[in-house]
Amino acid sequence: MVAEPGRSVAHLFFDEDVDARLAEALLRRGYDVQTTVAAGLLEASDEEQLVYAIDQQRVLVTHNIRHFPVIHADWVTTGRTHGGIIVLIGNSAIGVWLRRMADG
Repeated sequence: MVAEPGRSVAHLFFDEDVDARLAEALLRRGYDVQTTVAAGLLEASDEEQLVYAIDQQRVLVTHNIRHFPVIHADWVTTGRTHGGIIVLIGNSAIGVWLRRMADG
């Protein structure tokens, strides 16, 4: 993918809560997206998935608003860092999520 001037391109890691069709649509547009299925992490805990995302230098993308904000707060409290967590809130159509993510 060619980044626009002044705009960085994130490497994304989608957990199993995010519809795989969104990952596929972003991949077709040239985004660097990996999923828990492709990484073989379907049985991994939320924290294990975040650690994997960090190891792969990826931003974790999830719908899991119940756990990841808490995990993030715990990490901040203990001085640990990560590359970012994007929590998609709601049940928008794939096209809506695609526009939101692609338009930054």
